[in-house]
Amino acid sequence: MWLGGELSSRLHAWSPSGGLWRGFWTTLLSAPVLTPAFVTHSKPLSLACVIASSISGAFCLAPIYAVRQDPIDRRARATLAAMFGVLNTLLGQAGGPLLVGAVSGLSRHRAGAESLRLSLEIVSLLCF
Repeated sequence: MWLGGELSSRLHAWSPSGGLWRGFWTTLLSAPVLTPAFVTHSKPLSLACVIASSISGAFCLAPIYAVRQDPIDRRARATLAAMFGVLNTLLGQAGGPLLVGAVSGLSRHRAGAESLRLSLEIVSLLCF
């Protein structure tokens, strides 16, 4: 996260939306790195892909947090951070498994036993 913040600070000096563009590109690039984790049957390769995707995806966190809090009054930043954390938790931990299960159920007649693997891949590519 520190390296992502440094890069975003330099991009923000160049353009106010520079941090968001870097966040966009790192998030976009982390999804294809994650795809082989669900397709391969090799556990070491799958683990390496998940770790590489997590590291590359973490580079976008610092600029997103910074840009999100920039226009907010200093007194309301803690409230914003708390609301953002609760919303992320609710969507990720409550909506994520529900979405994966729904996609798995819809793809069961075509994919059979591989429907869960397919649904994890589809959701990770679409939702990052």
